Amino acid sequence: MGRTIPKHSPSVREQVKKIQALRIEELAPAVDLVSNSFADDPSVQAILAGTTRSQIRVILKKYVEYLIREGMQYGRVDAMKINKHLAAIMIYFPPLNTKRIRLPSLWSLLQSVTFIRLIGINGLKRLINLTKSIKVARPSKAHYYIELGCVAKEQKHRGLGRKMAQHIFNQADLAGCGVYAETFNPGNIPIMQRLGYKITKQQKSNEIPFWSLWREAR
Repeated sequence: MGRTIPKHSPSVREQVKKIQALRIEELAPAVDLVSNSFADDPSVQAILAGTTRSQIRVILKKYVEYLIREGMQYGRVDAMKINKHLAAIMIYFPPLNTKRIRLPSLWSLLQSVTFIRLIGINGLKRLINLTKSIKVARPSKAHYYIELGCVAKEQKHRGLGRKMAQHIFNQADLAGCGVYAETFNPGNIPIMQRLGYKITKQQKSNEIPFWSLWREAR
């Protein structure tokens, strides 16, 4: 049974503000939210194999900051709050930006001596390999691309992920195009299928599988 919300406590529906673009002053808490959510993701574990959890957190924060900044510059980063705290984040790219070759922009991060020292040469090779694999797997037809989506651990199972996904689906439906995403976590597949995605392909990167998922426009 779900937790009963006391009468004096506002419901999640009442607490959640409109989905809004992430502000630059919210970058630090956004990095923390995403880093905490993806620390155990198979893709991260494969890239940083043999790295301690404390090291993973440091490296992941730097990479997540890069992803969020890139999303703000070339795509969109939307967020929801509950009681003034970030509860969910989505980085995504509209059709005009999904064909952009994003690997070269990775060099702006990789040129950081500190980052290379943290990730190591083997980690660097695996990161580049993963980036290339993800790029090649994307469909050629126009689509909205969800690069990353997560809900704060304390807010899971409250429908926030569905609300964020529907926010993007509405935009894609109006544009008459589908939505594409991939996942390295098999546990995410049933959730995404309930949202309307279908598996279109299974591939491997760094010797671990990842799944391409497509949601047709409605």
